[in-house]
Amino acid sequence: MKSILKYIVASFGVVALMAACSVENEGAIYSDNGAASFLSTASTYSLSAAATSIEVQVNRTTTKGSATYPLTATDKSGGFNAPTEVSFADGEGSTMLTVGLKDGMEVGVRYDLVLSLGDKVSAGGNASITLRVTKNYEWTAIGTGKWTDGLVGPLFGASALTYDVTVYGANGVSGVYSVMPYAYGVFPYTAENEVVGTGRVIVDARNPESVFVAEAGTGINWSYGEMIIGSVYGNKSNDLATYPLGKVNGKTIDLGSMYIEDDDGVYVIGQPVILVLP
Repeated sequence: MKSILKYIVASFGVVALMAACSVENEGAIYSDNGAASFLSTASTYSLSAAATSIEVQVNRTTTKGSATYPLTATDKSGGFNAPTEVSFADGEGSTMLTVGLKDGMEVGVRYDLVLSLGDKVSAGGNASITLRVTKNYEWTAIGTGKWTDGLVGPLFGASALTYDVTVYGANGVSGVYSVMPYAYGVFPYTAENEVVGTGRVIVDARNPESVFVAEAGTGINWSYGEMIIGSVYGNKSNDLATYPLGKVNGKTIDLGSMYIEDDDGVYVIGQPVILVLP
């Protein structure tokens, strides 16, 4: 059994909806009968979890008359509602193309979409663009709650503790919360020199009967590598009957069957891990 004694003794002593960045291979548009071109060959977007679309600039070599050009989309992820054409009104030499984002996009996962103009590209222009999209939660503190640690302390032979934590809500997404329960100054057993990260734990309680905790670093290393925690089901196992997800009861969220992992292995402690909302 790992010993927690030294730790006990020592320790008590964005992003806007449209945030495109990083464009590659910007180039001028060359004249040839009003054909079109993308502004760049690639663009990266870091978006809030509530984002529903992105915009892509497309240029053409003339402003005379209206024009519509077909587009081909390659969407291996299935995360986009991709347009099939781009149109310019009379007098327009540039337009912003809207690309829809499907509801099923997971936060923290990168989705790629390639749009192509085919042979409708202007000479020397960019015929295609790769759009790299990642959604990220933005957080607002909603008050002080309670965290019951049935993981880190019990793994090292200590009793489960209940203590105060700041609870954050995801902007624009009801039922998603985050806490940093093992931070220095929050978890009584954490010493300042053991901190290796922020240790933000995300609790997805949008379905109150199936609360899920994605794999997350605790932000602390007790000589066995940074400890990682999360729901067993969906991270380490597909056996929901043996490793049930959590449930919401009023302001109390029982996180269900959780695991803790370090360099020595993966452990399912079996003690309750609970978040009580403010």
